[in-house]
Amino acid sequence: MYELGSFGIPLQLLPFDGEGQPIFDVLERHTQNIQAVAQEKWQAYMADKPEGLIHSPREIDVVLGRGWPYQSFSGNVKLMEFLTKEKHLYDEAPSRMQKTLVTATFVVRIRQLGVRFLKRDDSGLFWEEVSDTAARQKVAMSIRNLSRKPPEQR
Repeated sequence: MYELGSFGIPLQLLPFDGEGQPIFDVLERHTQNIQAVAQEKWQAYMADKPEGLIHSPREIDVVLGRGWPYQSFSGNVKLMEFLTKEKHLYDEAPSRMQKTLVTATFVVRIRQLGVRFLKRDDSGLFWEEVSDTAARQKVAMSIRNLSRKPPEQR
């Protein structure tokens, strides 16, 4: 304790007793004050945000975006496993309209499992759920990407 005082830190401001032991009620009150201030700031920040923003995706969610962090996300990996198994339905569809119906059906089936299709909001701090059209486009692009990969890489 003497060392702190030698740096000009007033010892009476520290939450320690005369023997250098922590005074827990002071520490607990201090922690509660910090948490209350953080909560107030968070509520003020969120006050002007629209409903439906998601703080972080769940493991089963599919996140939309480019690059390795998105491709390796657990929900996206599961999506690719699902599409690998069901790709034959897309390949067997004779017309573009029927391929669109197949991908829309995939989206419905995936969403029924509780999976959300998410993208970053404009601030980049939160996630928001995308429309069925955007989700269908993600599924269709993923299927086309599967077609480009050699079978041993799927």
